[in-house]
Amino acid sequence: MAHNGVANGYWSSLTIISTYDFYDRPIFFSCKDALDNHYVALLIDEDESHGEKWIYAPTTIAELSALENGSAPTISLFKNRAVFLLNVKKSDISVLRVQSEMLTEEMLPPDNVYV
Repeated sequence: MAHNGVANGYWSSLTIISTYDFYDRPIFFSCKDALDNHYVALLIDEDESHGEKWIYAPTTIAELSALENGSAPTISLFKNRAVFLLNVKKSDISVLRVQSEMLTEEMLPPDNVYV
């Protein structure tokens, strides 16, 4: 199943592996690309005039396992790495690669949230 939260191109061709949070559609999930690179994606904001804002963080199978078995907090997958901020408005996507230290506290899940 292709990720339909992001409109087109590379980001829409990712395949969802597991969904961790769902509100009318997946809003926090793991996914992978055709080369088996894994990501976690989190919807951080949405409104009709500005579209959606997502964080995609590269991850490993071991990190996903730790998330899924409850031994790692959700926030650990978004810390200490370069992440991608996607702004999606209809079929227009802008992507910005930033270090996770640039993310605000409001963008990230609280420290004590586990899957």
